[in-house]
Amino acid sequence: MPFDRERASRVLAEAAYATDKSVAKRNSTTTRSIENWRQRMATDDVLADMYRTKVALLDGDWATAAVDFLRTGIEKLQQLVDQAQPDQIHEVAGAIKIVGELQVVRETLRGQHSGATDPDRGSAAPGRGLRLAT
Repeated sequence: MPFDRERASRVLAEAAYATDKSVAKRNSTTTRSIENWRQRMATDDVLADMYRTKVALLDGDWATAAVDFLRTGIEKLQQLVDQAQPDQIHEVAGAIKIVGELQVVRETLRGQHSGATDPDRGSAAPGRGLRLAT
């Protein structure tokens, strides 16, 4: 059976976001196949290019959804702050801290969404999974 680069690149891109085990199960393959395809990328430039394209698409989709979610969260926090009473200053400070943290995440996502490169995304290396700054 000929090697299916399309399938391998799609599965490897999914594996950049989830465990090999869950991706293998969802795609009716084995974790060993995923590991083999990862190794093959070192010598198969076509597979590596297809993988990078698929990861970029997944990154864009994820970043767009995350930015939308953060925007909604900030709007809800603003409503809570606007309705706060003087004895709720601690909660207001907590909300402000959360918005600051969301801003950091937003800027990180903007960088990823605008095409900035992430060295961990260059190939489907072992230890995959979504890497977020904490």
